[in-house]
Amino acid sequence: MHLNKELEKDRESLRLEVYRLNSVSDDSKQQGSELSEKLKLSGQENAAMRAELEELRKRLEMADLMLQQYSSQSDPSTANQQVQMLLEEKQHLEAHTHQVKLVAEERDSNISRVGELESQVAELKNAAELLSREQQARDHAAPQPSGPSESELALQEALNSLHTESEFSMRE
Repeated sequence: MHLNKELEKDRESLRLEVYRLNSVSDDSKQQGSELSEKLKLSGQENAAMRAELEELRKRLEMADLMLQQYSSQSDPSTANQQVQMLLEEKQHLEAHTHQVKLVAEERDSNISRVGELESQVAELKNAAELLSREQQARDHAAPQPSGPSESELALQEALNSLHTESEFSMRE
């Protein structure tokens, strides 16, 4: 009779754990969905930035050509003014090009992070499924010693890792 109470207690504990893990899995799916949307937007921004970067490169080439042309002109005061304007435009274009490259690097980092999180969500789903199967097997099997199984420990470890990383990424 006492053994049945312990089994019922263990069964209820496992049910609560599966419920909690399913909840965490749902949260992870939501975060993955949000990150996928961010990734999609980043991809669109990246395409726009690449087009902008190409336009900036063309403008920079034009500024260099004009600079060469004006440098060879005979009127020094006009040429100096135009050279100064072109040098300022060149500096502006170079600074903007650098900013575009930085955003592209950040986007690439985000893409990598989304991939990692998707992989972790898949691992968590697999672990939750394994735990659910184990619970079903326990419900139909003879009593087993108390304490978490290896798969429960692995699932808990994966869950803790995912939760920690999720908190870290939410802070960013």
